[in-house]
Amino acid sequence: MPVSPARSLAFEILLRVEREESYAAELLHSERLAKLSSRDHGLATELVMGVLRWQSLLDQRYTNCSFSPEFRHMRLSSKAWNWSRLRENARQLRS
Repeated sequence: MPVSPARSLAFEILLRVEREESYAAELLHSERLAKLSSRDHGLATELVMGVLRWQSLLDQRYTNCSFSPEFRHMRLSSKAWNWSRLRENARQLRS
């Protein structure tokens, strides 16, 4: 199943925020997002800002789960890609 442009761009923005310490608000107003429909732009904005808003809680919950014995086989490395993807998915589940 192909990933929607809004979700793909949201993920790219989250990676840049994580790796390059970029500002999400500036990236959300970039030329690439201006090409999205207003609906897709809204989705990308909600995903990015929602993940950032809930980041500490999402990280805490993941950390608690990753050290319990039943989830030991699911541990992820601390690479930015893994954390960003995990946060984005968890944020969507909270909605």
